[in-house]
Amino acid sequence: MQEERIAYILEKLDQQGKVLVSELSRELHVSEMTIRLDLKFLNDQGLIRRVHGGAEPAGESLYKGDIRQNLCRNAGGKISIAKAACSLLKPGDTVLIDDSSTCLYLIRQIKKEVSKPITLYTNSILAAAELLDVKHVRLHLIGGEIAGNLAATSGPDAEQSLASLKADLCFFGTNGVSCETGASVIGYSQMRLKQTMLSASRKHILLADSHKFGLQFLSVICPLSEIDLIITDSGLSAAKLEAFQKQASVLRSGS
Repeated sequence: MQEERIAYILEKLDQQGKVLVSELSRELHVSEMTIRLDLKFLNDQGLIRRVHGGAEPAGESLYKGDIRQNLCRNAGGKISIAKAACSLLKPGDTVLIDDSSTCLYLIRQIKKEVSKPITLYTNSILAAAELLDVKHVRLHLIGGEIAGNLAATSGPDAEQSLASLKADLCFFGTNGVSCETGASVIGYSQMRLKQTMLSASRKHILLADSHKFGLQFLSVICPLSEIDLIITDSGLSAAKLEAFQKQASVLRSGS
């Protein structure tokens, strides 16, 4: 699977500093064309730099450590989710988008939608960097304390800056989503800011890849009843889809 190949490629890059297409093809038992497509994907995400015959680390790329791992985990599913989410946008919308990895894929879809001018608020430094030169997006970076490992802002200042806002849509991610508790995350400050984002928007759309379903964490963002739509990927089983659809509207993208 692509996700497993990507994890292998990144781990080998960390260990060796360079990978070769021919070696990866032999070690992973796939064609060189498949490896080149994997490297193109990683290059497009800013995670590596293509060189003749292979690839090297991306140097001073912002996409490092936990951020890089989260972007690569179920990348295909997240891209599918992002495309479905982007289709919901209308010209003139005011949108809140958080710092989750799936939302970063949504940002990359928004960059392509030149016919849909929007106003966008985000706490993600990476998302803001992606949109700096994008003419059809009026960009606002939410202020606050920066959590280095997440490259995002949070805390009381970030929450206060949203007090007078009422956005049309809020797209947010999560560490887990369950029928019992709803959407939840690991960090308390993440939970607080996501809750503030939901309060500052009319429609709440959760972007959660299929691996997140059934997981519960201590910091609960909201119950399923407060989520207008959950967008996931085709990896969600029919049984889980049926169980969640009894309590929420769920769109399984790419299926």
